[in-house]
Amino acid sequence: MNVFDTLSPNARGMLAITIASSIFVFSDAMAKYVGQSWPVAQFLTVRGVFAVSFALMIVFAKGQGSHLKDLLSPLVLLRSALESLTAITFISALGMMPLADLTAVLMVTPLFITIIAIFLFGERVGWRRWSAIAAGFFGVLLVIQPGSSESAQPAYMTGALLGLACVACVAARDIATRKLGDHIPSVVVALGTALGSLAGGLVLNLVTPWKPFAATPFAFSALAAVLLTAGNLLLIIGCRGVDLSLVAPFRYSGVIWAIIIGFLVFGDLPDAVALLGMAIIVASGVYTLHRERVRKKEAEARLGGK
Repeated sequence: MNVFDTLSPNARGMLAITIASSIFVFSDAMAKYVGQSWPVAQFLTVRGVFAVSFALMIVFAKGQGSHLKDLLSPLVLLRSALESLTAITFISALGMMPLADLTAVLMVTPLFITIIAIFLFGERVGWRRWSAIAAGFFGVLLVIQPGSSESAQPAYMTGALLGLACVACVAARDIATRKLGDHIPSVVVALGTALGSLAGGLVLNLVTPWKPFAATPFAFSALAAVLLTAGNLLLIIGCRGVDLSLVAPFRYSGVIWAIIIGFLVFGDLPDAVALLGMAIIVASGVYTLHRERVRKKEAEARLGGK
C-alpha cells in the first residue's frame, strides 16, 4: 500500500497534482537546458525512448501487461495524439521564452477547458465565468507585454503563440483524460503519453537534422524522461475519480517553482507587470474552477429536490 491509497480521492488528487506540478517544472528546466545544445526533435526522440522504456517497466512491474491492448482504445489514442502536439508546441516554445512566462501562459488551461465546454458541449456560462476568462487572458497580455523590448523579438512572440497552442492541446487532453474508463490502468495511460511524445519527436526528425552526440544533453534527456514519466503518472492519478474543480487549482503551484528555477538556473526573473499578470491568471483560473464547482452543486441540489 502506498500513501495515495490511504487518502480520500480529493486529498489524493491534491497531493498528486501538487507533486506532479513541481516535477514537471524540473523536467521543463532540463528540456530548456538541453535545447541550448540539441534541436527539439532530437531531445523529444531521446527523451521519448527513455520515457517509453521506463513506462513499460512500470506497466510490467505492476502486472498490467495484459492491458497494453488498451493503448488502441480510441480515447487513449486521441490522448496520445494530443500529447504529441503538446510536446512539440511546448518544447519549441520553451526555447523561445523564459520558463516562468511559459508556465504562466499554460496556467490558462482551465479557461480553455471552459471555452471548449461552451462550444463543443453547449455548456451555459454566466457573466462571472466570462469575466474570469477575460481577466485570465488579460493576465496573459501582462505576462507577454506586447510592445515591450522583449516581446518585440520575433522568437518571443512565436514562443507565446506556440504556448497558447499548447494550452489548447493540454485542455483537450485533460478533457479526454476525464472521459477515460476506470478499467484502463493509469500506468498504461502514462505509457500512451510517452508514446505520443516520442511520436512527436519522430515526426519532427523528418525535417530536422540532429546535432552531434554529447554526454551532458543525453544524461539530462534521460533524467527528464524519468521525471516526465513520474509526473504524468501522478497527473493521471490526480485527475481520475476526483472533483477536478477542487483539486485542479493545486496545479498553479508550478508557477512558483518556475519563477524560482527560472531565476536560479537561467537568470530570468519576471518584472512587476509580469508577476501581476501571473497573479491574475492564477486568480481567474481558481475562480473559474470554483464557479464550476458551485454550478455542479446547484445542479445536484435541483436534481435532489425533484
